[in-house]
Amino acid sequence: MSKLVKLNFKDQTLIINTRGGGIAEYYVTKKNQRRDIVYGYGSEKDYDGGMGDVLSPFPGRVENSEYYFNGNHYKLSGFNVNSGNALHVFVREQNWKVEVTDKNKITASFNISSKKFSKHGYPFDLELTIIYSLSNNGLTVSTKVKNIGPETAPFGIGYHPYFKVAAKVDDMVWIVPAKKIVEFDEKLKPTGRLLVVSKTEFDFRIPKEIGSLEIDNCFTDLIRDKKGIFTSTLSNKSGSEVIKVWQDKKYPYFQTYSADTIAKKNFRQAMALEPQTCCGYAVNVPNLGLIKLKPKEEFNGCWGIQLN
Repeated sequence: MSKLVKLNFKDQTLIINTRGGGIAEYYVTKKNQRRDIVYGYGSEKDYDGGMGDVLSPFPGRVENSEYYFNGNHYKLSGFNVNSGNALHVFVREQNWKVEVTDKNKITASFNISSKKFSKHGYPFDLELTIIYSLSNNGLTVSTKVKNIGPETAPFGIGYHPYFKVAAKVDDMVWIVPAKKIVEFDEKLKPTGRLLVVSKTEFDFRIPKEIGSLEIDNCFTDLIRDKKGIFTSTLSNKSGSEVIKVWQDKKYPYFQTYSADTIAKKNFRQAMALEPQTCCGYAVNVPNLGLIKLKPKEEFNGCWGIQLN
């Protein structure tokens, strides 16, 4: 049974769902006016399109719900699928421990146990801990994943927040300082090629309105500041609403989605900006970021939302 855990910090409110450990709502209230930072849901019945989900151990799709790792074949079963492909499996479907751990922090934790998940096609042991921290500058999401088992584990993690800064996606102005984009086929599977953004319609290195462009694409070769931080900026035309999503070097991929295959009430209402350690299909397509986490090894990464 899912439960929403709320944290109030100054004028910010953050709500994390025990189902999946992800962001259900994040908003700011000033002068009794609520401004949604994350376009989310107040109850499970309004959840749609992966809103706020934590995507692990495989962000995106796993083709035919099967994969090969270290010479062994595995078949994922019992999880959400899209046209036969396992989709964002599988921690977003599990019940997490979620609790307020400080005046400005919520901690979400979940252990993937080979004892439980071997029969579902993932015989590895991972300990996941996510700390959501609020400050005057916005939200920071700190993630630690430790391999607590005896075998090297295939692993990736991503996040799926949506953002609304205008009436619809068409009216949003976007900046994505990235040099390349992953080429997908008609089924959104990577071809193995990276395209230079200047030769595509997805060149947002300078501010540009999204317009009617349909987006379900993954950027990489991200341009970072001196501290190694990549930042994408989403705003309305006047610049009165601005949201910046940043990610550190542990997240070399930036998946994006303009909500074109979502429920009618949410159709192109918000943009999903998704920090990811790997691209979708990475467990079966080489050189797309899959992490091979050795026993006792840890992954530590940060991303966040900067308020204007």
